[in-house]
Amino acid sequence: MKKLNWQTHLFGFLEAQKDQSKFSYGICDCFTFASEAIRLQTGISIAGPYLDKYKTEKQALKLMKKLGLDEFTDLVAEHFSEIKPTLAQRGDIVAFDHPGPFKVALAVCVGQYAVGLHPEKGLYPVEMKDWIHAWRIVA
Repeated sequence: MKKLNWQTHLFGFLEAQKDQSKFSYGICDCFTFASEAIRLQTGISIAGPYLDKYKTEKQALKLMKKLGLDEFTDLVAEHFSEIKPTLAQRGDIVAFDHPGPFKVALAVCVGQYAVGLHPEKGLYPVEMKDWIHAWRIVA
């Protein structure tokens, strides 16, 4: 079950990120961004054990390899049920193709689009047509 007033907390977080989001591996990247959205809804921090374990792209890739992960999306999948992307609702986590060493990136569904975190652009919309995975966020 989601926390009382989860939508208020989640959208307050997203609104605050508009001005504050400065991409930084291990602190404010797509995984920690999605994890904080999950924590605000459920009280569960999937990033907690991994915070301060990586500060660069190279360290993040090394950590994933050490954990036996293909992507950080595997950590979301360990905690939540995957659903069809077209069934994602507000607060659910979605993944989309991402160029570079990470094959996919995470974003937070806010309705007909999701909000992602880009290293140069900060927060940006991700259209539903681009979603390749989604997870229902419930505690």
